[in-house]
Amino acid sequence: SALGEMAFYEKLKKSCDDYFYLPARGEHRGVGGIFFDDLTGPADSTGGEKARAFADDVADTWLGSWFPLCKKHRETDFTNANKEWQMMR
Repeated sequence: SALGEMAFYEKLKKSCDDYFYLPARGEHRGVGGIFFDDLTGPADSTGGEKARAFADDVADTWLGSWFPLCKKHRETDFTNANKEWQMMR
């Protein structure tokens, strides 16, 4: 699996975390993620196959983790205070 390269994932995650950090608030915005918009380069002799395999693995893994979270929380009630807090973000 292309996602098996944890050092690679950590590098991509760090670039995303750094980008979405709000120094004025001392917090990150969003729920996390990775940037992988520049996976190929001169050192990639696979013709983009490795980048495609990585993107496919990300999509397959994400879907398998996202839907159970949605299902778990779809009936969760939100208060007006929750909604106000969300609007401030």
